[in-house]
Amino acid sequence: MQDLITITETKKELEKAKKEAEESEKLKSAFLSNISHEIRTPINAMVGFSNLLSDNNLNKNQRDGFINHISDNGKKLLKLINNLIDVSKMETNQLAIQKENFVLNPIITDLYKVFETSHRLNKSLELRLVLPKNSEEFSINSDKNKIVQILENLIDNAIKFTTKGIIEIGYFIEDETNPIFYIKDTGVGISSENQHVIFDLFRQGESSSTRKFEGSGIGLTLCKKMVQLLEGEIWFDSKIEIGSNFYFKVHNLGQSNLKLLRESSDKFECRIEGSGVKSIDYTNRNILIAEDVKSNFNYLNAIIELTDANVIWARNGRDAIEICQANDPQIDLVLMDMRMPEIGGLDAIKQIKAINNKIPVIVQTAFTFNNEKEECFRAGANEFITKPIDPHKLMEVLQKFL
Repeated sequence: MQDLITITETKKELEKAKKEAEESEKLKSAFLSNISHEIRTPINAMVGFSNLLSDNNLNKNQRDGFINHISDNGKKLLKLINNLIDVSKMETNQLAIQKENFVLNPIITDLYKVFETSHRLNKSLELRLVLPKNSEEFSINSDKNKIVQILENLIDNAIKFTTKGIIEIGYFIEDETNPIFYIKDTGVGISSENQHVIFDLFRQGESSSTRKFEGSGIGLTLCKKMVQLLEGEIWFDSKIEIGSNFYFKVHNLGQSNLKLLRESSDKFECRIEGSGVKSIDYTNRNILIAEDVKSNFNYLNAIIELTDANVIWARNGRDAIEICQANDPQIDLVLMDMRMPEIGGLDAIKQIKAINNKIPVIVQTAFTFNNEKEECFRAGANEFITKPIDPHKLMEVLQKFL
């Protein structure tokens, strides 16, 4: 009987492995076919218009038009090749980070001007630039070229999927030091079925031969990898036929938040007092933070440690479940991210509540749609707060359950 059970389990594992391998090969084949198409298309235009330039009967307007086509397709091909090289470098840990101090507004403004000029003929599409007030001298220390590349890819993506309406480019400043960049559009949006795969290397929201939109499908993959390389986070919200909003922040923001909070604890306490939360002391409380992004954990930890609570870090959903199950130390509250490796937030909440229904679970996420909030509450969550997380709002929630 034991042999039969072992054989059955082995057979299931082999079938699962075979299915995953076939899916991987299918995705790779689709990706290579798409890349071949995206490379050949601009080359075809460049070669074709180059041949047409040899016609002596062309007038100046025709010749200038052909030259512009060659130049535009050359730039498109160069960007694709650069993206492919960067993805390859990242896969082999060969892409270097070069940090420097620089003022932020000029690079955002220059990018806006470039895209506004290149898309000025589309009168049904408006590009907007939104910068924080009094931010003319606002500077950060990071890799300027990587940030420009991330923004370029996100703006390209927004333009590709938005034929009319508005694309808004900008950033806002969180906690006086940390810029959160965003690209908002009124485009086609991303279906709920595809939202979990859009950052994957071999996946696209639309991959059939009848797809409406061109593109290699590596732009968002590259954005996510670069953001992670800069110790940041990228997230989005989207609805079909309404549009998409992409956000990202970079360069170990949790550490800078940690320094900010330590240096301004008096100011912070005043904010807490103003919100009605008083005498916060969780010396003997254990708070579990389930978060796979290091900078996000650092940020939450920087806030919570002001209360003298003991903070425990779970880097994925599985670890969070095991820590609650072991109950050593006893967990008094869980801050749960929704998108994590191993086991996602929703499943982790259900299993934690099955272990101990009395543990308060607070969802902290970048997703703000009502249906997602309802799913969290159905899974057993006690509260729901959205990123970027305001420190005194977090403290109010902790005070409610501790």
